[in-house]
Amino acid sequence: MIDQKTILNLGQRLARDRTGASAFEFALVLPLFVLMLGGIIQYGVLFYTWNMALYGARNAARAVAVGSADVAGGKTMMRDALPPWVTSSSGGDRNCGGGNGDAGDIGGYGPGGCGAGNGNGNGNGGGSGGGGDDIVTEVTDAAVGGDVVARMEFPSRRATVLPLAPMPATLSVTVRMVKEA
Repeated sequence: MIDQKTILNLGQRLARDRTGASAFEFALVLPLFVLMLGGIIQYGVLFYTWNMALYGARNAARAVAVGSADVAGGKTMMRDALPPWVTSSSGGDRNCGGGNGDAGDIGGYGPGGCGAGNGNGNGNGGGSGGGGDDIVTEVTDAAVGGDVVARMEFPSRRATVLPLAPMPATLSVTVRMVKEA
């Protein structure tokens, strides 16, 4: 039979025992730390993507302003400056599965992958998710002395790795430069 003195001694011994307290504290703090680290990484990717968009818009505006590129070339320069995860044809869903629109190709969400084609063999890839259609690039040329404007806008979901932190709905950059002779 267990007497009262044995139970009291066991209780006192457990109260003094601290082996495992640090493991318990670590288990409490770890989820918060991982969440904060994920948010830091997420905003780092977001700022990197915004900076690359600004770089592309600045170079496009400069090239059009000095006459080394036309409006179409400026738009291409802006799109080419974006990181690959923004310009991917999957529209932000990087686990889409691909596909090329051939008849019988069932990659991704249907023939052509990611809803990108109808699988009738003509290779049309014009679905709602393909090709980065939600990336808006605009370059406005001007006369000498006027402002050349390069603007780019795209949904911030294209700049996400994991949606752990609140983000703005769109990322946009605008650059103005004076047209030279």
